[in-house]
Amino acid sequence: MPATEIVTRSDAIRAYIATNPGAKARQIAAALREQGIDVKENLVHKVMQRDAAKAAGKRRKRPRATSTSSAPAVRITGTDSIRDYLRRHPGARPRDIRAGLEAEGIKVSQSLVHAIKYRMSQESSRPSVRAAARRARPIKTSPNGSRVTIEQLFKVKQFVDELGGLAQVRQALDTLDEFR
Repeated sequence: MPATEIVTRSDAIRAYIATNPGAKARQIAAALREQGIDVKENLVHKVMQRDAAKAAGKRRKRPRATSTSSAPAVRITGTDSIRDYLRRHPGARPRDIRAGLEAEGIKVSQSLVHAIKYRMSQESSRPSVRAAARRARPIKTSPNGSRVTIEQLFKVKQFVDELGGLAQVRQALDTLDEFR
């Protein structure tokens, strides 16, 4: 096997581990220092952990389930299963949801069931328009397109006070509207 060129300290650590697979981090760091490569134990640990994680990731990959149909397999998550169960059984309690899903072969945690059920109840009770937007009324403008001025408001207030209150003004406006 041809010798590989060592470019970085991490490569030197990997090369030493390849020749001495059972070596500990302290031994690796000491051996590389003897070779003239300045390596700390922390770096050795980090390289070893990353390589172990990569190797574990390669082992964990499972072959995909093949089906006889040409359609790709759809993976349903626990969250989707809970939502589907709640659509089928709207009044179900969290423990009933969990028991029903376990009967179907789906394992979910009690806390996930509570969280999904709570979020679905919040979404259904949430108004479609914010409350501030519902309360806001458009500002009416006068026929010529200008807004009501402060002086005009003071004159209206004096007029309301002279007639005896807002109820009297509304009654007068209703009567005036009937004559039109």
